[in-house]
Amino acid sequence: MSVTSAPEVADYVPPPPTAKDPYPGYYQLPSGSWAAYDPEYYMSFFRNLAKEAEGPIGRGWDGVDKMDKEGMQDINVSKGLEEERRLAEERKKLTAPDLYSEESNYKAIGKTTGKAGQRHQLTALLKDAHANRSALEERIAANKRTKRESGAKYGF
Repeated sequence: MSVTSAPEVADYVPPPPTAKDPYPGYYQLPSGSWAAYDPEYYMSFFRNLAKEAEGPIGRGWDGVDKMDKEGMQDINVSKGLEEERRLAEERKKLTAPDLYSEESNYKAIGKTTGKAGQRHQLTALLKDAHANRSALEERIAANKRTKRESGAKYGF
């Protein structure tokens, strides 16, 4: 027999599984992390539970295998995903591109057409300026050159 000053700490015993566990087959440790039950222990617990309880669909969990499929529904998750992806693509086409970001895939194709361009909205004007950037820079440079030349000629 050894003498120690440390208190005796009991081993952690996981709680028994229930049918209403948030994650069937797992239990939560005191630290907050999750651990799996031993599969044999887990299945033996529910086999014993099935023998004790009679349910409307047969004997407990064993009756689930024998249950008729009448009340069940098949849900196709991919059908809803395809619709959402299509709607997301349409919304993406409707929004204006961010002209100043590096990752924008905006390609200048000339003058903006449609209602936004006709109403002289700021976004349409920005798109036009971005699309015709090189031509605008050349025009600004030519105007500066002309102003400098006329200033030298007439003394401005």
